[in-house]
Amino acid sequence: MEIKLSVVILVYNHSLYLDECLTSVVNQNIKHNIEILIGEDCSDDNSLEICKRYASEFPNIELVERPVNIGMLPNFYDLLQRAKGEYIAFLEGDDFWMDNNKLSKQIEVLEKNRDCSICYHNVNMFFEDGLKGKGKLYVKKGHKLKSNISDVIRKEVFMHTSSLVIRASEIQEIPEQFYYYSMGDIPVTIWAMRNDMKAIYIDSVMSSYRKNIGGITFVNNQKRIETLNNYIRMYSELDILTNYFYSKQFNHAKFKKIVELIGLKIKCRNFNEVVPFVQEAFKNITFIELKLILKFTYYLVLSLFYNVKRHS
Repeated sequence: MEIKLSVVILVYNHSLYLDECLTSVVNQNIKHNIEILIGEDCSDDNSLEICKRYASEFPNIELVERPVNIGMLPNFYDLLQRAKGEYIAFLEGDDFWMDNNKLSKQIEVLEKNRDCSICYHNVNMFFEDGLKGKGKLYVKKGHKLKSNISDVIRKEVFMHTSSLVIRASEIQEIPEQFYYYSMGDIPVTIWAMRNDMKAIYIDSVMSSYRKNIGGITFVNNQKRIETLNNYIRMYSELDILTNYFYSKQFNHAKFKKIVELIGLKIKCRNFNEVVPFVQEAFKNITFIELKLILKFTYYLVLSLFYNVKRHS
C-alpha cells in the first residue's frame, strides 16, 4: 500500500495536551493513505498510555516506544528515517491542528507547485503556565506566497513546525551534524530547499502552537547562551554543507546571534568573554543592515563602559 504522507509526532510529558493533539490528527479528512508515527520518549507522566489507546484504535498509527529517554532530536530524526510517505508533516504533543482539511490542502498545493519542497501556513500562538504574553499569529500580515532559501536563512523563524508539510525526497539524507544542533526545524527546512526549491504559503490559520514551560520548544534564559552558540555553529556548518553558495545569508544569520550573545554576556557581567565574539562579529559586519550595526555598537559601548567602570 503506497503511503502518500507520514505524520511525525514527538511526545514527551504531554499528557495534558495529547488527546487534543492526536484527535486533531486522526480527524483529518484526506483521501490518501497516511501513516502516523508517534515517538513516545519515555515520559514521566501517562503520555504512553494515551498513545497506546490511540494506537489500538487506529491501525495507521505506529507507536515507537523509547525504553529510555533519548532526547528530542534523536527521536525526531529516527522517526524521519522510518517515514515512508511521499510527504511528511510534523507535530509536537502539546500542539494541535485546527483545520480537518489541513493535510489535503497542503498536498494539493504541493502537487500543483513542483518547484516547492515545503508548504506551510499560519499558526495561532498562545501562552500557558504563567508565561507572559498574548495569543497572536505566527506569520505576520503581508507575507509573500513563495519564499526561497535566502529568505529562510535571513528571517529564520516564519515557518512553524506544526504548519510544515515537506517533500520526503528532499530530506532523505540528513547530515550527521544535524543531530547535535539545538533545534530540528530550521536546519531541516533549509536542507529541504538547498536544491533551488521554494516554500509556498497558505494564508490560513490551521494549527495552534502552545508556549508552555514543559514544551519542547520553550527555552529558558539560563540555556539561551548555549542555544546561541549552537545556532552560530549550525549556520557555519550549513554554509559548508551548501558549498558556501549562501555565505552572505549565513553570515547575516550568525551576526544576529552574535549580537544577542554579546548582550547576554554583558548582562551576566562576563566581560572577558565578550572580546572573542566582538572579533567574530567584525568578520561579518559588511553584510549587515544598519539597524543591526547600531545594536551591535550599543552592546560594544556598553561593554567598554562596564569594563572601565569595573577597573576604575
